[in-house]
Amino acid sequence: MVNSQIFPNFAASNNKNNKDMSTRSVIIVKVRKEDIGKEMKFNEALLPIPLDKWDYEDLDGNVWRREGGKNLCEPVVINEQYLAIYCHWDGYPSGVGAVLKEKFLDYHSALNLVIGGSCSALDEKYVRHYANREGEKWEYIKPTQGKTQKEVLKPFGWSEYAYLFDEARGGWVYKSLTRNSDKNGFKSLSVK
Repeated sequence: MVNSQIFPNFAASNNKNNKDMSTRSVIIVKVRKEDIGKEMKFNEALLPIPLDKWDYEDLDGNVWRREGGKNLCEPVVINEQYLAIYCHWDGYPSGVGAVLKEKFLDYHSALNLVIGGSCSALDEKYVRHYANREGEKWEYIKPTQGKTQKEVLKPFGWSEYAYLFDEARGGWVYKSLTRNSDKNGFKSLSVK
């Protein structure tokens, strides 16, 4: 169960019993050929939902931990066909998958999200990039690049789901990464 004092944004999640909250996922974008070789910078103004500032308050209104710092994102030179980031919380199709499908509707919004680096969470209210939290180092949270989907998934072997934005497939697709999952690859992401 998620502690609503520590994670107030997640207590009101779509998940009725919050049992699915720590499911890890990987978010991948297939890069357009014309973007390979370009340097790109994360732009907070292009996010369809706000960037959370990592401030926490207890029930009495006291800030018990204040981690909001400057954004650590550095420009990313795109050298490969695929970019990927890690997302820690609520990686199920009904969580991260639904937010991607409903809010990150096009290539540019999906690419901007990934350029911002790995996330603690992505929900209907906030994007919580690690790059916006004090103490993080860009080298550990920057997007992973690879020539293939398999190559960008390899560093995230502990994740349960992968989401891929691929314009040729019509947008977002997903697959389960668990041992007993379907090995047929990515399938259409439908939101219920």
